[in-house]
Amino acid sequence: MFDSLLIWTLCLSSVNIIVASESVRFASKFLQQGDPEPSSDYITRIYSMRFCPYCDRAIIAAYKKGIQFEVLNINLQNKPDWFLSKHPEGTVPLLEHDGKLVPDSRVIIEYLDDAFPETSILPREPYLRAKQRYDAIKLDSVCSTIQEVSYLTQLSGNTTTLATELAAAEKLLETPFYSGTTPGLPDIILYPFIHRLHVIRQFVRDSFLDDYFPNHFPKLVKWFIKMRTIPETQVVREPERHLKAFLISKAKQNATDFDIHLPGSDIPINRKFLNDSTVQWHNN
Repeated sequence: MFDSLLIWTLCLSSVNIIVASESVRFASKFLQQGDPEPSSDYITRIYSMRFCPYCDRAIIAAYKKGIQFEVLNINLQNKPDWFLSKHPEGTVPLLEHDGKLVPDSRVIIEYLDDAFPETSILPREPYLRAKQRYDAIKLDSVCSTIQEVSYLTQLSGNTTTLATELAAAEKLLETPFYSGTTPGLPDIILYPFIHRLHVIRQFVRDSFLDDYFPNHFPKLVKWFIKMRTIPETQVVREPERHLKAFLISKAKQNATDFDIHLPGSDIPINRKFLNDSTVQWHNN
């Protein structure tokens, strides 16, 4: 069902920069120590890591803004010297715009909103703008909790906090999107992490993921289904078998092949898709 919603698929077998859409292009190869810094005609660049939900936030926001930008993936275990010279902290996402560097996903989103005022993620009305910022802060704790369980092979002993945080996210959702009738800052903040939880459900055998989530969070599931259909989230839709292989590899050895051929990435998997209230099993 969800695979049919993809507008395009990243070409993962090429090491060259490829055009993914009219406004964004991705480099398929992870850049590492010894690799030169690619030249570019783009004035806006996002340094990323292909499987990082925080990086997805920045890419979603930039795409939603309709600006032209490129994405370069950095090997975080073997970072290029030129990247560390630019940004000694070595973290991603990192936005480079017109020679200026902006770190942190939330800061990047707000910077883009100010730097490109033609389109807006945050509302112009001060109260609504403040409310979206505050809601995004509240949802950040959900994101942190999901990130903490991302590399576990089982959730035993880790479900209480996760259930509490998901319940808070469910309660906060009073409209089709956290921002009202259209996605905004809180939606961009949360989506990559709920998507990650969706992927974790495909390979972690746990009663919490099989039953309690999603069945106790119908509003959150409906929101997730809506979010998956919008163009800006599809631009970061990494093939789920690749994300699965990355998470499993990290859980087992705290290291992985960041690049193209991930361990197990060609192995068919059982997928548990989310619908409004039940779990549907589909074979690849």
